[in-house]
Amino acid sequence: TGCSQTGVKSSRFRNGRFKTLLRGHPYIIERSGSFQKEYLTGARDSMVMTFDVNWLNDYTYTLTPTQATLKKYPYIKPGEVVTAEIIHTTDTSYTVRAALSIWQRAYVEEITKIE
Repeated sequence: TGCSQTGVKSSRFRNGRFKTLLRGHPYIIERSGSFQKEYLTGARDSMVMTFDVNWLNDYTYTLTPTQATLKKYPYIKPGEVVTAEIIHTTDTSYTVRAALSIWQRAYVEEITKIE
Protein backbone atom coordinates (compact mmCIF):
# COMPACT_ATOMS: atom_id res chain seq x y z
CA THR A 1 0.00 0.00 0.00
CA GLY A 2 0.95 3.65 -0.02
CA CYS A 3 0.63 6.56 -2.35
CA SER A 4 2.27 6.60 -5.74
CA GLN A 5 4.49 9.63 -5.61
CA THR A 6 3.61 12.43 -8.01
CA GLY A 7 5.21 15.34 -6.17
CA VAL A 8 1.88 16.45 -4.70
CA LYS A 9 1.63 16.20 -0.94
CA SER A 10 -1.49 14.60 0.50
CA SER A 11 -1.72 17.45 3.03
CA ARG A 12 -3.12 19.52 0.14
CA PHE A 13 -6.27 17.37 0.39
CA ARG A 14 -6.79 17.41 4.16
CA ASN A 15 -9.08 20.44 3.97
CA GLY A 16 -11.28 21.84 1.24
CA ARG A 17 -14.27 21.21 -0.97
CA PHE A 18 -14.20 18.17 -3.23
CA LYS A 19 -16.41 16.53 -5.84
CA THR A 20 -16.87 12.94 -6.94
CA LEU A 21 -19.76 10.93 -8.42
CA LEU A 22 -22.18 8.76 -6.48
CA ARG A 23 -24.30 6.54 -8.73
CA GLY A 24 -23.73 9.02 -11.54
CA HIS A 25 -24.70 12.12 -9.53
CA PRO A 26 -22.34 14.89 -8.35
CA TYR A 27 -21.43 14.28 -4.71
CA ILE A 28 -19.80 17.02 -2.63
CA ILE A 29 -17.38 16.49 0.25
CA GLU A 30 -16.47 19.40 2.53
CA ARG A 31 -13.62 18.67 4.95
CA SER A 32 -12.20 21.05 7.56
CA GLY A 33 -9.95 19.87 10.36
CA SER A 34 -11.54 16.88 12.03
CA PHE A 35 -15.01 17.36 10.46
CA GLN A 36 -16.38 16.19 7.11
CA LYS A 37 -19.79 16.81 5.50
CA GLU A 38 -21.01 14.92 2.41
CA TYR A 39 -24.09 15.46 0.26
CA LEU A 40 -25.52 15.04 -3.22
CA THR A 41 -25.58 18.29 -5.21
CA GLY A 42 -28.98 19.89 -4.81
CA ALA A 43 -30.10 17.38 -2.18
CA ARG A 44 -32.34 18.32 0.71
CA ASP A 45 -30.66 18.93 4.05
CA SER A 46 -31.92 15.54 5.21
CA MET A 47 -29.50 13.92 2.75
CA VAL A 48 -26.41 15.33 4.51
CA MET A 49 -24.02 12.95 6.26
CA THR A 50 -21.35 14.17 8.68
CA PHE A 51 -18.25 12.43 9.97
CA ASP A 52 -15.41 12.88 12.44
CA VAL A 53 -12.09 12.71 10.57
CA ASN A 54 -8.97 11.18 12.10
CA TRP A 55 -5.73 11.23 10.08
CA LEU A 56 -3.66 8.16 10.95
CA ASN A 57 -0.72 9.24 8.78
CA ASP A 58 -0.08 11.41 5.70
CA TYR A 59 -2.13 9.15 3.42
CA THR A 60 -4.66 7.32 5.59
CA TYR A 61 -7.65 8.66 7.49
CA THR A 62 -10.79 7.31 9.12
CA LEU A 63 -14.33 8.64 8.96
CA THR A 64 -16.59 7.93 11.93
CA PRO A 65 -20.27 8.86 11.53
CA THR A 66 -21.40 11.63 13.89
CA GLN A 67 -24.37 11.14 16.21
CA ALA A 68 -26.49 13.25 13.83
CA THR A 69 -25.68 10.88 10.96
CA LEU A 70 -26.38 7.79 13.06
CA LYS A 71 -29.76 9.28 14.04
CA LYS A 72 -30.71 10.14 10.42
CA TYR A 73 -29.53 6.83 8.98
CA PRO A 74 -30.41 3.96 11.33
CA TYR A 75 -28.91 1.42 8.92
CA ILE A 76 -25.50 2.85 9.86
CA LYS A 77 -24.53 1.17 13.09
CA PRO A 78 -22.49 2.75 15.88
CA GLY A 79 -18.88 1.70 15.57
CA GLU A 80 -18.87 1.53 11.76
CA VAL A 81 -15.80 3.31 10.46
CA VAL A 82 -14.63 4.08 6.93
CA THR A 83 -10.88 3.73 6.45
CA ALA A 84 -9.62 5.70 3.45
CA GLU A 85 -6.15 5.49 1.96
CA ILE A 86 -4.93 7.98 -0.63
CA ILE A 87 -3.24 5.83 -3.26
CA HIS A 88 -2.53 8.43 -5.96
CA THR A 89 -2.49 12.21 -6.26
CA THR A 90 -2.40 14.78 -9.05
CA ASP A 91 -2.33 18.57 -8.81
CA THR A 92 -6.13 18.73 -8.47
CA SER A 93 -7.33 15.29 -7.38
CA TYR A 94 -6.62 12.20 -5.38
CA THR A 95 -7.58 8.58 -5.72
CA VAL A 96 -8.73 6.91 -2.56
CA ARG A 97 -9.25 3.26 -1.62
CA ALA A 98 -11.93 3.14 1.05
CA ALA A 99 -13.56 0.37 3.02
CA LEU A 100 -16.33 0.34 5.60
CA SER A 101 -15.40 -1.71 8.65
CA ILE A 102 -18.28 -4.15 8.01
CA TRP A 103 -17.50 -4.70 4.31
CA GLN A 104 -15.31 -7.45 3.01
CA ARG A 105 -14.17 -5.35 0.05
CA ALA A 106 -12.93 -1.85 -0.68
CA TYR A 107 -13.89 0.58 -3.40
CA VAL A 108 -11.65 2.99 -5.30
CA GLU A 109 -12.70 6.45 -6.51
CA GLU A 110 -11.15 9.65 -7.77
CA ILE A 111 -11.99 12.81 -5.84
CA THR A 112 -11.34 16.28 -7.30
CA LYS A 113 -10.60 19.37 -5.23
CA ILE A 114 -12.90 22.22 -6.27
CA GLU A 115 -12.00 24.81 -3.58
